[in-house]
Amino acid sequence: MLEIETKKRGAELTSIKFNDVERLHEVNSFWNEQSPILFPVVGKLKYGYTLINGQEYKIPFHGFAHLMDFEEIDKHSYKLSANEETLKLYPYEFDLYVFYTISKNVLSFNYKVVNKSKTEKMLFGVGATRVLNVIIKMKNALLNSKKKKKMMQKLFQWILMFVCFRINLRRGMMY
Repeated sequence: MLEIETKKRGAELTSIKFNDVERLHEVNSFWNEQSPILFPVVGKLKYGYTLINGQEYKIPFHGFAHLMDFEEIDKHSYKLSANEETLKLYPYEFDLYVFYTISKNVLSFNYKVVNKSKTEKMLFGVGATRVLNVIIKMKNALLNSKKKKKMMQKLFQWILMFVCFRINLRRGMMY
């Protein structure tokens, strides 16, 4: 059975358990996030800033959504709206919705970005990082296999068995 936990900070997944075994990366000193939402940029800006309508905006690495508290609108459903803090970094009025759903032991996550401006195009990127504990299982499979063929079979079995959800990512431009 697939179960998840989420939190308001960054609308982040904090647990993905399949048959009571944790499959999501656990916070440690190497990386203090588990499943950040990346918005309005994915990655970093080439020069550390962007120009929008002639004005310079310094949007942080992977945007700001993962650093902010979202409004919980339902269990595992969240909304982030433009506010005074976001408008200093990104000049658009927006709503970002994040929905996590489970159906037949498949986890889906969907994003909806609403441009609240009636007159201006809104450029954005949206995505997420999901780090699964499958890496540990793959490493163990590689170390415990004596033959290459068996090693590859085990590797693919672990991947298929533990990556039990699909990713719905959308990037684009809202009008």
